[in-house]
Amino acid sequence: MFSVTKRVLAEFDKLYAIAGVVDQGHFKTCYAASEGREGRCVQIDLEDGRVSGRWSFPGGTMTLCPTGKEGELLATQGFWPVFDAAESVIVRSHKEENGYVTEPVQKIPYLHRFELLNLSWGRVLLAATLCGGKENKDDWSKPGAVYAGAYAETAGNHRAEPVSLEPVLTGLTKNHGFCQTSFRGREAVLIAASEGVFALYPPAGKEDKWETEKLLSREASDVACCDLDGDGQDELVIIEGFHGNLVTVNKWTDGGFQTVWSTPVTFGHALWCGEIAGKRCLITGHRREGMELTLFDFTEDSRNPARLTIGNGGPSQICVCPNENGAEILSADRERGQAVLYTVTAEK
Repeated sequence: MFSVTKRVLAEFDKLYAIAGVVDQGHFKTCYAASEGREGRCVQIDLEDGRVSGRWSFPGGTMTLCPTGKEGELLATQGFWPVFDAAESVIVRSHKEENGYVTEPVQKIPYLHRFELLNLSWGRVLLAATLCGGKENKDDWSKPGAVYAGAYAETAGNHRAEPVSLEPVLTGLTKNHGFCQTSFRGREAVLIAASEGVFALYPPAGKEDKWETEKLLSREASDVACCDLDGDGQDELVIIEGFHGNLVTVNKWTDGGFQTVWSTPVTFGHALWCGEIAGKRCLITGHRREGMELTLFDFTEDSRNPARLTIGNGGPSQICVCPNENGAEILSADRERGQAVLYTVTAEK
């Protein structure tokens, strides 16, 4: 099957968000950041192991988003545990002559996930808010939404301009899952919330509208998709419930998605599926009771996949880079406070 090696890249309290920059099939750079109020963000050069500080305060980082420019990074700050995020902002971190500078771009309350989409007609910021507001941590009376707006490239070291955002999907309670992917042969972003799983299809032109499709009516907090059984059709993989206790694979049959496989998790939080060294694989991660990061190989038997435990650090986020030998996995092992590079190698 696969063998696994582990390399700890950085350690600090409440490490939550992780992202990587890929070069020729391998991670070149890793960014890791904390959700804690005193949280920091670091940049790790994966060739020489050098760790550089990007900021030391504040934390509350849910998302890290490299922009494609050397050393430039967008991120969230001010999303504090637990769901205390009325003042959350997007920040831009970039390099100047005297070091790295981090500056606010715009305030977006309860911003949980966002991504820059490279469309044929320009770049778009797609931003998802967990909710619309809270009186306390248990208040879910104000739904969240997904917003989109044209992103203007920042010239040189000039200040990044705020993005004019318009809602493209509304009425989402516990709007947590966000997956930029290809679904049924189309570019898509999959969104998971209490109301179910939705596909957002980007517009073909700047003046066109976003297309939305509801795929599932079950509550989900994370979502991914790929063809796990090899029949040419994408399956939907979800963490059922909000930080739920079950991962399910759902196949399109009789006009709807039906569960064909499941595995228990505890406080499920990380999810990925795709091809690794010619194998159709699913990776799950959970943050309680064993805290495993697990790889399932569906290639030989899609109803009884082979299982491999990769790590047990309680991952909050993962980034996966398949390559010719297997895959590299960047994991924010939240419960151990470690940014980790797992290398999964196909056994010959």
